[in-house]
Amino acid sequence: EDDAAATAIDSVLASVAEQAPDAALFLIKAKEVDAAVDADIESLRRVVDEVEVTDQLHLPIVAVVTHCDELEPKNVRLHEPDDEDPQDIEEKLTRVRKAESMLRRKLIDAGLKDRLVTVLGVSSYQSWRRDGTRRDDERWRIDMLLEYLLKELPNQARVEFARLSQIKNLQR
Repeated sequence: EDDAAATAIDSVLASVAEQAPDAALFLIKAKEVDAAVDADIESLRRVVDEVEVTDQLHLPIVAVVTHCDELEPKNVRLHEPDDEDPQDIEEKLTRVRKAESMLRRKLIDAGLKDRLVTVLGVSSYQSWRRDGTRRDDERWRIDMLLEYLLKELPNQARVEFARLSQIKNLQR
């Protein structure tokens, strides 16, 4: 949306001033966890601090390492581990754990330990045909991510969140 904010962080701060969020999602690509993300983490810190001051809310942070399917070995499918060579799947999972650990350390070093709920690696890849049917579904741990979010939401938001998720386990 267009807004009058001079920067992206000003835009986010204006948005949270209008309506306090229930949780903060911090997303970063698996291959970029070791990149220069300090400015992004500082922006996250500014947002959660602003929410705490303005709304007296201790905003929980769920950190998400996305695109884990793109980690090496690339051809190893996280969403179908039983069909993979055990050594290959372990190599890929080791890379996921390393990315999660690296992000966790950066968030803790930034003083966000008391707000950090979890750091979770996921894959959300799906491919669609022109007719709208799904060609491929490589989603991995998305259900876990939604469960973490559901636990952190206030009661009044849980029902709507579960309904929107369209995941039967969460809805139950």
